[in-house]
Amino acid sequence: MNGLLLDDESLHLRALNRVLNDAGMHRVSANYWSRECVGHKLTETLPVIIAQRNGHGQHDVLRLIEQYRRNFRELFRGEAGRVERPGVRGFISYLASIGKKIPLVTSARSEDVEIIAGEKGLDMLRYFDCVVTGEMVPEGRGKPNPDPYLIAAGRIGAEPYRCVGFEDAYHGIESLHGARMQSVAVPSRFTRHHDFSKATYVVNDLTPGARIIGGKNYSP
Repeated sequence: MNGLLLDDESLHLRALNRVLNDAGMHRVSANYWSRECVGHKLTETLPVIIAQRNGHGQHDVLRLIEQYRRNFRELFRGEAGRVERPGVRGFISYLASIGKKIPLVTSARSEDVEIIAGEKGLDMLRYFDCVVTGEMVPEGRGKPNPDPYLIAAGRIGAEPYRCVGFEDAYHGIESLHGARMQSVAVPSRFTRHHDFSKATYVVNDLTPGARIIGGKNYSP
């Protein structure tokens, strides 16, 4: 979701840096964020960030994560109309119109998905046949492991080898590759340097991605 449907990684970075600044720790750079954080749960990356900046690790990680989420929601409310990546709604509605089942697979929590993509946010959830969020995946088995996409395939009743997944980051492509699914990498400005060598296709935006699935007649 983040990075593929929404160009909101800069908001996540700003939200995290507010947390670090308030806790008296050095901020992370955009390069660090894109290299170490994109595609991961913050519950996995924040303890590492804290350890790198504060060896005795006396910070309450869960409290900092909640502060980060509050910061992001505040930033998102002010930027909601500007973070949707071009062509997203046309892409999703086109796939639905030709009878494709569309699951949304994200590392975000259900609560955050609802706030961002639900009726009070961008109102995009209605386009999806099912949603697989971070807490629906066994601990430690999120992306880049294949579990999130295998769960999604099971939810829509599809064999993995017949599925095509879209991702903007290395860990998502690794997850699709491990699930034995075809993959389309759509890099964002934060992930252009990622290794997409295992992707079936690499495209600049969602328009050629739609043509891969539905044929050359698609026009956004």
